[in-house]
Amino acid sequence: MSRIVQLDGLRGLFIILITINHVNTPLTEFTYQPLGYVSAAEGFVFLSGLVAGLVYYKRLARTGLRKVVVGAIQRARTIYIYHLISLFIVCAVGYYSIIHYHYWTEVLTRFFQTPVQSLVLSLFLLYQPDFLDILPLYCLLLLSLPFLMYQFRKGNSRWVLAVSIGIWGMSQLGLGLSYKATKLLASYLPGAELSYMDIFAWQILFVAGVYLAYRRASGNELRVPSYMIWPAIAIITVLTLNRFNVLGKTEDMWWNLIDKHRLGPLRLINFGALVIVIDFLMRSYRGLFAQSWLVILGKHSLQVFSLHIVLIFLLLPMVAYYSDNNSIALLALVGFILVCLYLLAWVRERKKHVQKVAVLA
Repeated sequence: MSRIVQLDGLRGLFIILITINHVNTPLTEFTYQPLGYVSAAEGFVFLSGLVAGLVYYKRLARTGLRKVVVGAIQRARTIYIYHLISLFIVCAVGYYSIIHYHYWTEVLTRFFQTPVQSLVLSLFLLYQPDFLDILPLYCLLLLSLPFLMYQFRKGNSRWVLAVSIGIWGMSQLGLGLSYKATKLLASYLPGAELSYMDIFAWQILFVAGVYLAYRRASGNELRVPSYMIWPAIAIITVLTLNRFNVLGKTEDMWWNLIDKHRLGPLRLINFGALVIVIDFLMRSYRGLFAQSWLVILGKHSLQVFSLHIVLIFLLLPMVAYYSDNNSIALLALVGFILVCLYLLAWVRERKKHVQKVAVLA
């Protein structure tokens, strides 16, 4: 079974988890960071680098670096367009609908205060409210893909990884694009709002994914020794117990170590342990993440992810207003959104299949 198929299935699973978490149902307590201090967002960014690397390394072998550069730019442009469409829909509804205005006031504060400036800044990815900050991150990271691939092929892996770790380290020292940078930027450009996720920190996940893809494409796949599964499980178990306060409420003592927007060191260790365990499961149970419905969601992750944002912004205020955040109503909303996401992915997959058949005919 193709590794990309398994990874697409895993991406589909992450999209489901992200959807549940964004709606904030009773399930969210268990779906948000269920295995320690790692959320689906980290996995989504890492898989984006890994899958992009696997796909573009095949293209590199067939067509050369120039085609890879063109392909990466075109893909980044597509992501950029989907992001802007989603953002403009969300802002328009929030601006003209009283219910949506009040519900999303905290998320869209800067837009409601300075709508024109915010929309103009969004064209330069300088306005990224919550829920709408993953695609800009992916768009910017994807532009670095050809450079990373070229450097890895030249044998500069150690230097690239060292620089990536160094940039992540800068974020830990408060020198990244964090809240301080947002406040500074907003003082000069009213309406500006950077991503919750510091790109200085989160780039390390994307770079790691591209590096693993390079190792696989070059026939020198990085394999973790089988005995490492037990330390990884131990790390995940301890951090999961702490996450759910079984070991006592100690998060405040080491907040910087598990900080999400800067990817604290303990969070990265937790993530690495999860990668080891999931890789073991993928090798041992090849069909585990290769369920067709998950794979379809993962293959069309851009369109599915964009639709889930729009549906949540449109429907969640209505459900909250008319049901007073009733748990059953929120769960029904999640189910409805997931059905819509699957139908979109299925239609796109069906259309793709019909076009392929027509070409072969």
